[in-house]
Amino acid sequence: MTSSRLVRLAPLLLLVAVPALADPRVLFRSGAPADDGTLLATLERPHPAGAAGTAILGTTAALMTRSGTDLTVLARTGDPAPAPLAGTFDTFETPVITASGAIAFHATLNATAADEGIFLLDAATVEPVVTSTGIAAPLGAFDVNGALDVAYVQDDVLYLWSHTSKTATRLAGRGDAAPGGGDIRHIGRAVLNDAGTVAFAATLKGASDALFTASLQDGTRFIGRRRFGPGAISINASGQLAFASDGRSTADFVLRYEPASNSVTVVAKKDDKVGDVTLTTIDPEFVAIDPQGRIAFEARVDTKGNPRRLFFADAGGVTQLTGDLSRTAADFAPRLTSTDRIVWTQDRKVARFDGAVKGVLGPGDGTPIGPSVNPAAPSINDAGTVVFTAAHEALYLVDAGVARPAVKVGDRLVNGSVITAIGAHGAFDGGLVFRATLDGIDVGLLLVRNGAIDRIVTVGDVTPAGGKFASIGETIDVGADGVVFTASVTGGKVNEGVFRASVQNGRIEVLATSRGKRAKPHQFASPVVAGTGAVFRALTGAKAGLFSGSPGGKLRRLVGVGQPARGTGGKVTGLRDYAASGTGAIVVATLKKASAPNAVLAVQKGKVAPLVTEGDTAPGGGAFTAVDGAVVAMSDAAAGILAPLFGAGAARGLFLLTDAGPTMLLLDGAALPGGGAAALGLTTEFALDGASALLETRLAGGGAARALVAVP
Repeated sequence: MTSSRLVRLAPLLLLVAVPALADPRVLFRSGAPADDGTLLATLERPHPAGAAGTAILGTTAALMTRSGTDLTVLARTGDPAPAPLAGTFDTFETPVITASGAIAFHATLNATAADEGIFLLDAATVEPVVTSTGIAAPLGAFDVNGALDVAYVQDDVLYLWSHTSKTATRLAGRGDAAPGGGDIRHIGRAVLNDAGTVAFAATLKGASDALFTASLQDGTRFIGRRRFGPGAISINASGQLAFASDGRSTADFVLRYEPASNSVTVVAKKDDKVGDVTLTTIDPEFVAIDPQGRIAFEARVDTKGNPRRLFFADAGGVTQLTGDLSRTAADFAPRLTSTDRIVWTQDRKVARFDGAVKGVLGPGDGTPIGPSVNPAAPSINDAGTVVFTAAHEALYLVDAGVARPAVKVGDRLVNGSVITAIGAHGAFDGGLVFRATLDGIDVGLLLVRNGAIDRIVTVGDVTPAGGKFASIGETIDVGADGVVFTASVTGGKVNEGVFRASVQNGRIEVLATSRGKRAKPHQFASPVVAGTGAVFRALTGAKAGLFSGSPGGKLRRLVGVGQPARGTGGKVTGLRDYAASGTGAIVVATLKKASAPNAVLAVQKGKVAPLVTEGDTAPGGGAFTAVDGAVVAMSDAAAGILAPLFGAGAARGLFLLTDAGPTMLLLDGAALPGGGAAALGLTTEFALDGASALLETRLAGGGAARALVAVP
């Protein structure tokens, strides 16, 4: 990259000089106690909070079961990891329960010998199945069967671990010639049956994506072509498989594989009539098969809103199991019990189908780690025991190595309302603002200052544009004296708007409004503070663009799809991450007919120019690559980028964008004070405090799973 690109935009980047390689500071580590004694597992979404330090969303985690009315914590943040490991559990993910009640689960660790592992809990005994350190050999999908054998994926290799011998055998993996043609490149979903057969999805080199089975007895077998994705695969003890025809967002068919005849048959399909509804699409996130070969699946139907429902297919045809599911329904367990129980999460609840939809755990329920936990990844067995992970959330202020709680899920407002969920948050010098769910229903923006919690705005309040707030967007941004947010509006002349609320007096201003889908622009989302206004994403027709809104509803288009990107020779085809300040904005964009396919563009006073393009040399060696996956941030003093690298000896790097070009702040694998190395592969956001970057990073070999880091 040449410095001439940045000289033209120097007023946008009023930056201070920083060292060529800054010294990082560790502000807090996972597994350490907060000021209230809570052991923190995650240190998410850091935001500068002035003299109070850094605001974070901190969680403590647990692995739990619900059986009847009994709620049991099996393991929690800070519990000792099993021998021979020395350290503690941090977070828990994707547990699977067997008919006997044994549970396999993934956990991150606050340990030096391993950073993560897959573990087996049988009765009161926990044993490690496999562990991993760093990002060189990451762990992927896993499953457990009735013999307590565990199939797992590590670094795109599928293994079968024997509970009897305590050893793992390689079944298939990257580089293997695949039956049906091509070579295996990547392994995704994997499920295991009681006969020791694993069904898995893979991407291939030299052939289309496909499904396979693998076992010690029969090797790897080709099942059929299916586009790779997170869609469910299910297998029963006889080796029958159930899956959707596409592994991504929508599919046309529900399919069953019969091992006896080595054939695939259609069980249900798009446009089938089931009772009084028609299936419009099959949703691949849930397809499951029971021991008798009957299949449960999820599909959208042709009623208002095109909702999702659950269906059941057997020899008698297809029947409907449930009414409309919540739009938040997710985390369906890919196993159907012999009694056809199904379990999933929705609206921060665990729900199950057992002849009817029933609640397992919900907002307001007390647990040993706190009230109103956020549950995830449930699994259910024939006895009706449900295992799931849970996290209790709170906002903390971290300063001088101490994390002090500012507000917790379960805290009460003066009027008696209870905070049952904490969403997006931000901070200013003197307080915090966050999006909250109250009493499991109402959504609002709350202000925490001097230990007091006050409402800024809630659904149902009158808007300054007329009408009332019908919903409040899931993302907010907080500046020195205000918070910006999007909202839908009912009962007025506008359908939606972008608003700014003062943190000093609560006054709400209109920054932009729209009258609906035919308006230009519409569908406002993801606002960020830009001086006294906001920059946000919106649609003009079907084309995405970035717009700025200012007090009084002044609306201006900044950059959009189809617009020429000066200095690249091409046009913008897509907008990814973006950031803004009082002086302008930066945006990650995909390009066509350009000198590079992706770039970070600076936007100022109607002018667009590249700051970083894919292929540019990165400070310290190597080049910027896959820039469309970069994350950006801005303050009034600086702009920064967290981007993938190629040929640098590091997979990712954090850089400050200065008037002289990018300056390296932190590289993947860099040693951190107190031990361990930064593993930036899972870092999805960072913030700038002046010219200092704040981020949560995973640690490799550092005695903690995560660290809150400031650079410099």
